Amino acid sequence: MVSVILAAMVAAGTAAAGRTAPADPPAVPPAFTRPPDPGAEAWGEVRVTADRVPATAFAIAPGGAEIAFFGYSKGYYVYDVAAGRMGLEVPNDGSIKDLAYSPDGKVLATAEWTAGIKLRDPKTGRVLDTLTAASGLGASAVAYLRDGKLAAYCWGAPGGHGSLMREQLAVWDPAGKTRLGWPATERVEAEGGMIRRRFVGPGGHLLSADTRRQDGYVVAQSVTLTDPATNKTTPAGPLSMDDYVLDAGPDGRTLLVFHPNRPPRLVDVATGQTTRMFIGGHRKYVACGAFSPDGKLVATASGSVLQTNVLSGNFPPGDTPTEIVLWDVATGRKVAVARGPTPDHDFTRIAFSPDGKYVAAAGAAEVRPSGGLWKGGRMVLWGKFPPPAAVAVIPDDPRALRAEIEQLRAEIDRLRAASFGRHFLEVGKVYTFARPGADPTPRRAKVLEAPRDGWVRVEDIGVPGATWLNLNAVGSIRPE
Repeated sequence: MVSVILAAMVAAGTAAAGRTAPADPPAVPPAFTRPPDPGAEAWGEVRVTADRVPATAFAIAPGGAEIAFFGYSKGYYVYDVAAGRMGLEVPNDGSIKDLAYSPDGKVLATAEWTAGIKLRDPKTGRVLDTLTAASGLGASAVAYLRDGKLAAYCWGAPGGHGSLMREQLAVWDPAGKTRLGWPATERVEAEGGMIRRRFVGPGGHLLSADTRRQDGYVVAQSVTLTDPATNKTTPAGPLSMDDYVLDAGPDGRTLLVFHPNRPPRLVDVATGQTTRMFIGGHRKYVACGAFSPDGKLVATASGSVLQTNVLSGNFPPGDTPTEIVLWDVATGRKVAVARGPTPDHDFTRIAFSPDGKYVAAAGAAEVRPSGGLWKGGRMVLWGKFPPPAAVAVIPDDPRALRAEIEQLRAEIDRLRAASFGRHFLEVGKVYTFARPGADPTPRRAKVLEAPRDGWVRVEDIGVPGATWLNLNAVGSIRPE
């Protein structure tokens, strides 16, 4: 039996030797593949405004129901998020440099240069009060602090660059209408130097960027953050010449920084050292970014100017869409990505709603054919939105409805009775009736009864007794 099995194995081996063995597949190095991005649905709904927004600068109201736009015209506009349209336009005599909502949403503060800071009713735009800084200074930036105090950066340099510059970080208690701090200071910018200040981050810190130039080029840059509540400033942290600060964390210690040749990153403001990098999220130039109110998330949005944060040699074609990316600050990982099918949105500004439930990103500005900025781009809203405002419902009470109907009918009858042609004659009021023809002398008389069939019963002023006046013979009627 064993010999039979061996013979069969030999025969099988001989038969297999007569066939050609398949060649091994060639060794191919695995191609670089980007891991799939978490979808937009991981964060919420994506909405796009139907039209261009009035400007790219904006502030979101507490609760997220309204967004105020300003910057390209004298005045501001308020967008109703639930309705998806502009709900309020507030014209103004001068330009609005900045605006901010109070933490409770009951006041909208507008920085209006030498006109001061106007405290307005957010629903109507009506000015409730005006706050002013030190004499001669213009308010260029404004921010509410978390305790309800109002801070503004004000400055003035009548002699232009290189002359004596006065500036003030002013803080008010809006309830008491008193200025709490801080005094105005004076300085002269060094030759080739420039310091620019603006409020950043959920904490309302004042960012100061000090750049040094030589032969027209930036050769050094450092930044500080000042807490308006205490007027304490961090040590100056050095940054790269091409770094740009997008935002600051709520603790006033961390900056969100972008460099054209590096991914967005977090930097310790006091040392300038990188503490976190956000890698592999964008396919194009990162144009703007913001911290969430609690500092746990960062949102960045891209534009179409440059490519960055992509693998060398894998630059996308020009029609690659821009995107919005949410990052986890603790890990640096992507939380969600919103990317449209076309590169329609060239983002320039992004912000979280004060409750942290959605982000809003504005597109690049439109330029007038005659020059100058005209409008912003369309805005993308992404996340979870507040519901529409409740609508008052009339109680379904038959007696109340019947009484209201009767009142309306009585008002209609009164208007019909008092009208004659295009004129409305109200009983008890004095009118001047001008008569055409040979007797042009006007007749002043008080109406005693509503008009009937073209006649009205009147009493001439200064002449006792009632008479009837033929309205068909009257040339004009003027109320007094």
